[in-house]
Amino acid sequence: MLKRGQITVFIIVGIILLFVTAGLIFLVENVSKQELKTEEAEMAEGFSADSIKMFTDHCLERTANEAMAFVSLQGGYYKVPEPAQDQIFVKVPFYFYFGQKHFPSKRTIEEQIEMFILDKIPACLNNFTVFKKQGINIEEGQKEINVNLSKNALFELTLPLTISIGKSVIELNQFNYILNLNFEEIYSILNETVAEHEENPNYTPIGYLSTSAHENNFNFEMNYQEDDVVVYSFIFNQYQVNKEDYVFIFASKYDWSELSPKKELDYAQEVEDQSCYVGDRCYYNLNIYNNDFTFEDFTSLFDISPNGRIEFIPERKDIGNHSISVRMRDPNGNEQYISFELEILTLNNPLELAEIEDQIAYVNKTFTYKVEVTDPDGDNITFFDDTELFDISQNGLINFTAKNESVGFHIIEIIAYDGELGDGGWMYLTIER
Repeated sequence: MLKRGQITVFIIVGIILLFVTAGLIFLVENVSKQELKTEEAEMAEGFSADSIKMFTDHCLERTANEAMAFVSLQGGYYKVPEPAQDQIFVKVPFYFYFGQKHFPSKRTIEEQIEMFILDKIPACLNNFTVFKKQGINIEEGQKEINVNLSKNALFELTLPLTISIGKSVIELNQFNYILNLNFEEIYSILNETVAEHEENPNYTPIGYLSTSAHENNFNFEMNYQEDDVVVYSFIFNQYQVNKEDYVFIFASKYDWSELSPKKELDYAQEVEDQSCYVGDRCYYNLNIYNNDFTFEDFTSLFDISPNGRIEFIPERKDIGNHSISVRMRDPNGNEQYISFELEILTLNNPLELAEIEDQIAYVNKTFTYKVEVTDPDGDNITFFDDTELFDISQNGLINFTAKNESVGFHIIEIIAYDGELGDGGWMYLTIER
């Protein structure tokens, strides 16, 4: 039989146990909440505003370069107005059409680039899927883009983003990219060319262009086509867009029915398109019958001899298709233009880098990924990366252990190169704890 004092002791012990248990539950809950907060903080650190800003800046850079390249191939237009002429993959506007000038203002070109970026950047952003896969909520506002083409090309994207990471809410709004391209200088060259052309709208300003190209450090090509159409290509190799020389193209349509020579040149030779290989002697005789003609070219690839011989050794920078125009004259001053396509090839077939899927690496764990590339020639391939996280091996293997300080989102460019040709791609790598 228990005594009253013993019962009191048990009651006291029970109360103590109750408080201890409650304390433990409270402590465990607090620890769990603290751990959750810590995990959320780590996640917020891993997927910070900087990561999403870097990704958006990257998409702006890519799309801006695509816009500059494409719009310039179409005479400063994304949506080309009439009058214009369809070419391969592009539509080229007529800056002069039977003497009437159709030359866009610099602001018009800026607006056309803005239209391109607004249309194309969503494909790069891909609704921020790379982040949403990690449980991050991102709400997008209305996009606006402002392009300023001056001594540099400035692209300002306004894109309100509301980013929810756990209980953290981050807002972003402005994204910028500057392209090293002095469009103010380029537009001045175009404007002066148009002004010169306007003086004699039914003549090609060949002499002026030759002088201007020498003084302003650019090359030009003129492609004489049917129906009195000439396509002008201005090549600025001091500026790189998408790792290619910056090219600006426009066309002019003339009425040369009254300017045709009264006596046609007796040129019976059939002119065919040609192809040459880098490093090999490229030779073409446009005067196999030894007629008494003099020849003049309008390309920076070579200098045709006065008697019609073309001979040069193409370099790697010349790879691609070139429209070659040549003017012939006889002793009486009659002249005729001939055109052909010249393709510069490499004996080496191009390689192709396989698409790299989004990747996740973890701190203190080995990350391994093999970059795949297809090369029909089986050449020795060298890989390059632009990150300090790792050094990709010569067979395309990425192997490294991530550290705490590298937690976050990384955009890494991978390039494969076989000695002559290369191909590149992007790796979106997320490092988590």
